[in-house]
Amino acid sequence: MVIDLVRENCRVLDIVREVAISVGAASKAVDRVEAAGWCRRTANPHDRRSSYLELTAAGRRLLDAARPTFAAETAERLSVLSAKDRATAGRALATLRRVLENRQRTPEE
Repeated sequence: MVIDLVRENCRVLDIVREVAISVGAASKAVDRVEAAGWCRRTANPHDRRSSYLELTAAGRRLLDAARPTFAAETAERLSVLSAKDRATAGRALATLRRVLENRQRTPEE
């Protein structure tokens, strides 16, 4: 969920790096979240070309309400895996995250 990635002083570029998607895709997702009233853009005092994203009170409430359901659904879906397989998947995801974080940035990023 893009809304879950909005943190203090978060920019669209930060979401791009976190999720490894294009700037265009991240911008569209943020536009939808903003249109729903769950976040707002504020001026970036250090770079007039970008803006910071900030959760609204409605966005915070949405996340607070969604987290328990997300955690329960994730646990239920992963319950079919053995403890060993869950540990293996966790290590694989951690490795994938490191690879994506260290990948070469494209010019538009």
